[in-house]
Amino acid sequence: MTDGQPAALKQASLLAQKEVPGGNDYLRWLDGDGAVRLLNEHGDLSLMEWAGERTLLAHLEDQGDDAATADRGRRGRAASCDAMTCRPRPR
Repeated sequence: MTDGQPAALKQASLLAQKEVPGGNDYLRWLDGDGAVRLLNEHGDLSLMEWAGERTLLAHLEDQGDDAATADRGRRGRAASCDAMTCRPRPR
């Protein structure tokens, strides 16, 4: 990153490309609200902001699935209906 901030480069597997089409569109739409911010993409490569050292598995093991799901639901509830129709988020 030119500003010195860490980032993550992710290459989507063929399976992920088939099972989650539009995943980057959704991340772009969320723009960092409840998810990592998508910084750039090219083909099957995605450059994302660094989410930190703690893994999702560690969070799941500590908090349990219900807590992780509830937390994501609280943060994404306002956006979820519009996300399904791919309308631009209000700014």
